[in-house]
Amino acid sequence: MASENAKIDNNYKKTLTAITDDVAAEIRRLLVDPTTGRLRVSAVITAGAITSLNGLTDEIQTFAVGTTGDDFNIVSVAGTHTFNIPDASATTRGLLTSADWTTFNDKQPAMGADDNYVTDAEKTVIGNTSGVNTGDQDLSGYVVGPASATDNAIPRYDATTGKLIQNSGIVIDDSNRLGINNTSPSYALDMIGWARIQGLDAPTGAAVSNQGTPGTTEYDYAIVTLVPGGGYGEYAEPYTSTGNATLDGTNFNRITWTDVPGAAGYEIWRTVSDGTPSSIGKIGTVAQGVQQFDDTGLAGDDNDVNDIYNGASLIIGKEGLPAHIYSPDATSDNTSGGSLYLYTGLGKGGGNGGNLGLYAGQGGDGEGNGGWLDLYTGNGGIDGNGGAATLRAGDGGTNGDGGNIYIKPGQVGTDGSYSGSIYLQNPVNYKYATLDMSSISSTSKTFTFPNLTGTFALQEYNSSNILSTTTGINAKTVATTNLYTVPAGKTAIITGVIIRCTTATAVTVVPTLGVGIAAGEADIMPSTALTGLDLTTEFYRYSVEGVAVTGAAAAVIKLGIDTGATATTMTIAVDLIGYLI
Repeated sequence: MASENAKIDNNYKKTLTAITDDVAAEIRRLLVDPTTGRLRVSAVITAGAITSLNGLTDEIQTFAVGTTGDDFNIVSVAGTHTFNIPDASATTRGLLTSADWTTFNDKQPAMGADDNYVTDAEKTVIGNTSGVNTGDQDLSGYVVGPASATDNAIPRYDATTGKLIQNSGIVIDDSNRLGINNTSPSYALDMIGWARIQGLDAPTGAAVSNQGTPGTTEYDYAIVTLVPGGGYGEYAEPYTSTGNATLDGTNFNRITWTDVPGAAGYEIWRTVSDGTPSSIGKIGTVAQGVQQFDDTGLAGDDNDVNDIYNGASLIIGKEGLPAHIYSPDATSDNTSGGSLYLYTGLGKGGGNGGNLGLYAGQGGDGEGNGGWLDLYTGNGGIDGNGGAATLRAGDGGTNGDGGNIYIKPGQVGTDGSYSGSIYLQNPVNYKYATLDMSSISSTSKTFTFPNLTGTFALQEYNSSNILSTTTGINAKTVATTNLYTVPAGKTAIITGVIIRCTTATAVTVVPTLGVGIAAGEADIMPSTALTGLDLTTEFYRYSVEGVAVTGAAAAVIKLGIDTGATATTMTIAVDLIGYLI
């Protein structure tokens, strides 16, 4: 102030009045303390002075820092202004803490095409168990995707260079071939070892309870487990014999069961109905987790639950194309081809053994024929026999019967003329073939044919077979050779004679011979010149229309050569064909 005037009023106050060069009038007072009598100077009082701060008018005010709240805020109370800055979190807008800063600072920096983000120390983690940094590591034996892998593609494993899933025997090569325990697959699926396809079990705890008024009517049901992706598991077969005669919304049967883990759902079939409705077949489907179904007189679709293919299924092939299951051919000399076996499981306790069914497909509704079912074995090699085919039923247990073999031709259609036939055929090119039933030990077996009058029987030893084979007969020499001695008490029915040339050198004239019991040895096969029998690849077959030869204590059937062959060497072998009664 340039100058000031002083004034003491009647209240003992000294007032200092500012001059006009101040922006606002200033008043400063000398105050006399009434207690001590001392003078003190008051604060400057200005017309534009702050008289309130955030609502507080306290003469003395302070600032403080806090962390409460979920956002920055200021709390003013009792002369203190508190600035609250909470720690930032997923739900709080606030201050970045030191720990958070460290976390963010350690994050991977922005990626560039040529950046290397693995430190030398980190490289020892992959492919090195020593704990010592060995520099760059070769990752070629680990998960490696193709250079042109598309987004979201699963990395493939190149079996041709040894790349596969670590600690497994599974590979997928660049030709999309999957190998299981096989690092060099040759097929779309190429595995070594056993494979198992399992079906789903039947529901347990299946039961039928009568709702409303019960009765005395039987209803049987099947609860079929549905397999995810299609197909059927096993089915439970609950039933009731106390159902109402007529099922409806008031009187109905409630079917319950326990859920099967992994099931996709369940089909409910009515398999027997002695009441109303009388229809059978599928009556409903429920989702997995549902364990109850009410039969309120629902209509069945008239199908048979036994016709569905339940259990585990393997579907191969494509419509119109054949599907093949076969074992591999041998690739080296003196090695057998692979074998193929189809087995069913053994029964346990009172259970039956598993069934094995081979079915050919049904023909279409137009003029389609049913499919063929061929069971055949391989051809023999140059010196080998054709493969044998055996159709054999199982032996009975201690107190059980032997298994049956059924060969059942197809039933005639509604507008058809004939049922199917059963044919036992000889080969097209044959030397001789027989139907051998010599192992039938009882005196007779009876066969009954529907729609035919009478009974047909096969007697013991009543099928043609080789009764004897005699070799080394010199065809150049006129002589008699014993072929077969008829057992005492038996009758031999001779049906054929096979004469085979076993050695032949320079044959110019074939032998003439006969077979029989009488002195001329010609009452079974008359004396005949064996025209054309001059090479070891030739044979002579003589069919006999059931000549009966009764053996009374060692009757002998003989071969008599009437005219010897003209040759350097010639030997023959004779098979006598027939059966005993």
